[in-house]
Amino acid sequence: MQSPEEPIQDTLPPFLDIKAAPARDGTFGMTVFPIPYEKTTSYVRGTARAPLEIVKASQQVELYDDETGVDLSSLSLLTESAILAESLDALEKQLTTALTRRTFPILIGGGHTLTLPALRTLSRGRPLSVLSLDAHADMRDEFLGSMINHATVMRRVSEICPVIVAGVRSISPEEMSSLHGLPVRLYRSHDLIRGTLTAEEIIHDLRGDVYLSVDVDVFDPSLVPSVGTPEPGGLDWYQVTGIIRRVFEERVVVGMDVVELCPQPHQHAAVFTVAKMIFKAMCYLYASDPVRFGRVDSA
Repeated sequence: MQSPEEPIQDTLPPFLDIKAAPARDGTFGMTVFPIPYEKTTSYVRGTARAPLEIVKASQQVELYDDETGVDLSSLSLLTESAILAESLDALEKQLTTALTRRTFPILIGGGHTLTLPALRTLSRGRPLSVLSLDAHADMRDEFLGSMINHATVMRRVSEICPVIVAGVRSISPEEMSSLHGLPVRLYRSHDLIRGTLTAEEIIHDLRGDVYLSVDVDVFDPSLVPSVGTPEPGGLDWYQVTGIIRRVFEERVVVGMDVVELCPQPHQHAAVFTVAKMIFKAMCYLYASDPVRFGRVDSA
């Protein structure tokens, strides 16, 4: 594992060890964008190291998925160099260029604030809604003197488009009182765990095309302890991947991000779990349109 003293690498190995190859239309079916941005993290730091560690762990993932029957060895995938930015404005400028290509973008952070510039870019000219899987509502108007950070990101997103946050088990009184009048719906972790809420009900409330954001603290910390702000009572593997599968099956998803992993020494299972979750999302997307996402050389 990379030590905190080492500089952030901008060149990473290919995700899933899949060498870059275009799809049939000359573009790439999916593109991984590593974004080691953590300027607004407030508790446990280290999310800047996550993209490299997740990509490295992904190289140990088998490419065949026994749930869907998908073999990603035929996937058209490009792993970009890391996007290094000193501010959200700089990050948005780089994403504006990167996300205009015809590809499905998978952003690997990094802190949760990267969702905001990504969404600003992808929502231009089309209506979107956001599905955020997160232990926290992230709906504060201000936190630690800043209006843009990991605790306010979904409040800022809700000023652009409707938001659904699922898996919530930590929320402030301010956030609860602010929900009235905002285009936001919260679904609590305990309702999913007790079976009084289903993935289908969550997906039903999404309108238009969807951007998916996964803060990995949505998982129970017994499964993924290496996060910025861990919360007990989280979702298990099948609950999280079940929601992801449903949204890919029932909505047009235009992009996704995976954020807030803080790799720790001797907690390799957490990093591998996140890499495997991204693999599962890729399988669900690939299954929806193998022609679009397949490599030219797989024909």
